[in-house]
Amino acid sequence: MANAITLSRFPLLFIYIALLYTRNATIIFWCVPFVIFIALMDTFDGIIARRYGEVSLLGSALDIAVDRAFEIILWVVYTDLHLISVIIPIIVITRGSLTDTIRAVGMSHGKAAFDQVKHP
Repeated sequence: MANAITLSRFPLLFIYIALLYTRNATIIFWCVPFVIFIALMDTFDGIIARRYGEVSLLGSALDIAVDRAFEIILWVVYTDLHLISVIIPIIVITRGSLTDTIRAVGMSHGKAAFDQVKHP
């Protein structure tokens, strides 16, 4: 179920983007809570995965991939709509790519991405 929640973010994201391009002020106003809900789904999938014992390498990889796609798509759209400067996506996407590369090394050794973080 957690992976289904993770993957369901894609169609919702594309609906959000289509609504942004309407350039209708009322619709865009309602896009704010909508995109927050889509982003919060990332928290829900993790909670459900842990609660129901669905934590897996596949789930971890899917979560990271969808998070990164979500992030990159939004940066590109916000840049296209002239809401942000192009330098912001360049910095954030570069940082994300480096982080994902480091996580991939850990995952190649059988460690889920979120198991690589040491907590005190």
